[in-house]
Amino acid sequence: MQPAYVGVNIAVLAVVTFAWDYSENGADWARDGLGLCSGSSEQHSKQSPIDLPLTGVQDTQQRNVFLKYPPLEIELDVYNNGHAIAFTLPEAYKGGFGFVSSSEELHGGQSAIYRAWQVSFHSPSEHTLAGRRLPLEMQMVHQRVTGPNELAVVSVLFEEGAGDPS
Repeated sequence: MQPAYVGVNIAVLAVVTFAWDYSENGADWARDGLGLCSGSSEQHSKQSPIDLPLTGVQDTQQRNVFLKYPPLEIELDVYNNGHAIAFTLPEAYKGGFGFVSSSEELHGGQSAIYRAWQVSFHSPSEHTLAGRRLPLEMQMVHQRVTGPNELAVVSVLFEEGAGDPS
């Protein structure tokens, strides 16, 4: 069966290097000192894992996402990091996105431009969609190349589809 695209989520996340799992859907991450993750407070609730709504969220800054992911025509090592199957992209790879108001801002010094750095696959999904965990999630981690040192993650959630009728 072919997987069907369900949603895309863009979030700026902090790097956490401690051990973790999904036993409490991330609620224990803040309590156990794993950084600003999940939990019930307003500060923690926008961190991973996120329960995504079925309807989109309006960007109050009126920015657009400009995506560019050229084909990668080299072999990569794929590894299991204990929580996901992943691969790291070479530094020469120039794929990624810009989170800006117009395409002209993609070349500005302070534009929010992110380069794809690592791709990982989680099964089941780390994030939920309207409270439902999906069978597969692909997370594309990006490093900001302009402005402050930040990470951004584009998550693509998959669910089984009916397949190709032909």
